[in-house]
Amino acid sequence: MMKAVHAVLGLCALASLAVPAAAQKQGIHEDTKKGFRIKVPEKWTTIPVQIDEKWIVGKFLSNRSYETKTRDATGGGEHKPTIYVIEFDDEARKLKVQEERRGDTTYIAKNVPYRDYKDYLKRNVGEGWYIDKEEQATEAGVPCTKFQVRIEKSANMKRRLITWLFRGEKGEMAVECDVLEDHFEKLEPQMLAALKSFKLIPRTTVEATAAITGENGGDTMWVTDRSKWKELPVEERQRRRKKIEEERMAKSQKDLLPGWTAKRTKHYLVLSHADAKYTKNIIDAVEAYRSWMEENFDSVSDEYVMHGIIRICADIDEASAYADTSANSDSYNSDDREVVTWQDKSEGNAGIDWSRLFRGMFAQYIYDKDALLYNYLPTWMRTGLLGYVGGSRIKLGKLVNEPSDRENNSIREVERAGAFAALKELMGTKLEGEMKTTTDAERAAYWQWVAQTSRLVRYMYGPGAKTPQLKDFVVKYMKGTIALAEGMDAERRQGRAAATTEEEEKANNDEDRNYWKRRHTEILEQLTKDLGWDDATWTSIQKAFHEYLKKA
Repeated sequence: MMKAVHAVLGLCALASLAVPAAAQKQGIHEDTKKGFRIKVPEKWTTIPVQIDEKWIVGKFLSNRSYETKTRDATGGGEHKPTIYVIEFDDEARKLKVQEERRGDTTYIAKNVPYRDYKDYLKRNVGEGWYIDKEEQATEAGVPCTKFQVRIEKSANMKRRLITWLFRGEKGEMAVECDVLEDHFEKLEPQMLAALKSFKLIPRTTVEATAAITGENGGDTMWVTDRSKWKELPVEERQRRRKKIEEERMAKSQKDLLPGWTAKRTKHYLVLSHADAKYTKNIIDAVEAYRSWMEENFDSVSDEYVMHGIIRICADIDEASAYADTSANSDSYNSDDREVVTWQDKSEGNAGIDWSRLFRGMFAQYIYDKDALLYNYLPTWMRTGLLGYVGGSRIKLGKLVNEPSDRENNSIREVERAGAFAALKELMGTKLEGEMKTTTDAERAAYWQWVAQTSRLVRYMYGPGAKTPQLKDFVVKYMKGTIALAEGMDAERRQGRAAATTEEEEKANNDEDRNYWKRRHTEILEQLTKDLGWDDATWTSIQKAFHEYLKKA
């Protein structure tokens, strides 16, 4: 079990709030920095824009949810209409789009300007959309292209986008309204009213071209040039990261929207749109959990872990709208360096989704300890760790770790079936894409396997820690992963020669699809070999672990 740690907080005074450049006056949202004005529907919420997001310049969320009429297993759910304002700057979008291939995924730098509205759709909506209508018009005295986009194929909920693209002196601005298809006719007049209210206005602040090119000025040498970064003295690396953290803290509090509060703890800035009681519960938790992480993972590397930002949204819809353009649904995104959570009223008075908060904080901490762990840590260890750290919570002012009901129930199901996994298999490649989750039975088997990996990590931090072979196992496994991943990552960044034949192209595509499975397999096989355990050792540890599982 995790050692209990008292929550000792060094809280600063409530941060003073600056008057935002974008202000709400009688339903009018006016942004003099970006140069637009729009009348949003009554009672809608203005959503913060991520501090490094230069192209989404306005987000608005309906106060009401609408339910789809679909009732089958593959579709349905609720959706809140949204309005986004997207900027397409003429100078900025001349820049070459920087893409990076990692395994079977192409990553586009978050701050790369959108070339046009269709590029925005491609990078944010994903598959299943098509432009149903496109026409030229004049609105508010300027040229305007009107789009109607349908999102249908492979979509969990069919939606429709009504977008007006306004042409200004130095670029374009798109106003995009997103509603459910089932409620389109009802909501269309409200959306059209918002679109017709949109006006381009003079900017009070003219940004220099360098400020809108997508370069945020952040020092990311540890990712872009790892060898050069490692050559710097520890003190210099720490100084650079501290400079970044202070700049981000200041920037995150600037132009804080009405209703949001800011509070500094010893290691975090907590930005909250939740109620005071919930916010206090989060504040009481983050430093206690940080202390536990430092106690257990500080030795992974000599890197300085930057102070983080915890953003607490009012509800899941607000959190989804805030993070929507980050292309990352996890609670932590390495691009914006924020842990995003929300107040879940269904959780009772506390309303705390501890697992999301603590998993995000853990990912943030480990990413700073070494970014290679983010991608190269074998999946069984990653899954087990996330299940374990997700069980953390505050009880009576102390940090404890307890398995979730889902984990307990899954372990009991495995025990009743007499199907505990062999230890060597559990620490193997089963989770590297081998398990299917198409049917209910397959999903149940998957979660039973995941529960066992979480329990294994729990055992390593519990009674198993007394076993010499398992002492400090997780940290040693992380260090071993880093050592092996360095060469792999350097090789990946060197790229490869372009394919000259159809056969070579097919081979390259096959390699991309299997990249992470292959790399994870290589790493875990080498780490397993490096353990040097004989059959008797494997059998002994497995027997003790299975006895531990039976106590669930």
